[in-house]
Amino acid sequence: MSRSTDNVLALMRGEGRGLKPSLARFGLLMLSFLYGLGIRVYRLLYRLRLLKSVRLRPVVISVGNLTVGGTGKTTAVQRIVRALQGAGIRCVVLSYGYRAGNRDSVGVVSDGRGILMDAGESGDEAHLLAMSLPGTPVVIGRRRVLSGAEADRLFHPDVLVCDDAYQYWRLERDLDILLVDAVEPWGYGYVLPRGLLREPKAAARRAGAAVITHADLADFSAVDALRRE
Repeated sequence: MSRSTDNVLALMRGEGRGLKPSLARFGLLMLSFLYGLGIRVYRLLYRLRLLKSVRLRPVVISVGNLTVGGTGKTTAVQRIVRALQGAGIRCVVLSYGYRAGNRDSVGVVSDGRGILMDAGESGDEAHLLAMSLPGTPVVIGRRRVLSGAEADRLFHPDVLVCDDAYQYWRLERDLDILLVDAVEPWGYGYVLPRGLLREPKAAARRAGAAVITHADLADFSAVDALRRE
């Protein structure tokens, strides 16, 4: 982690006293207010159906989190897909693909029989999923509606498992699985940039299931309290 990142995280944690840290936190808090307002308005547009979600033919499961950073999404997707595979259910993994090209691009990282894109083309996470899940196609695209439709056309899966899609409201889901990091579950209590939350904590209510991750790195009492919460 860079020194500047460490300094920002220290501000988020409330560390540092005096005028300059206090002013910096106040500035971040004002930006957080605007960011949170934007998220609420965007969600309201979907609830009022002024923005419409798209329903695809397969069952859609999303795996995601509320905070920025790693909460074990890749590991969770692997375990979910293997469980579905074991039950004889045909899956395709949809990944954002951080090198997926332009907004409307769709790429097939794996067709379930072989790897068709290297990590330089697909991004590390999508490539890791393709390598670790033989028999399951992995499709990348910034717009999951497009990548999901293409996955359905090419592979006719029973289930689409969407990696990091808790905030992707354009695609209707049958199940949202929320991962909560036991070490820092609620991103210091604020949305970006004052904290690490992508959206307010109340958004956890959308989840059909919640999984506590990194429990081995946290105090037992903290994990127990988080489970009850």
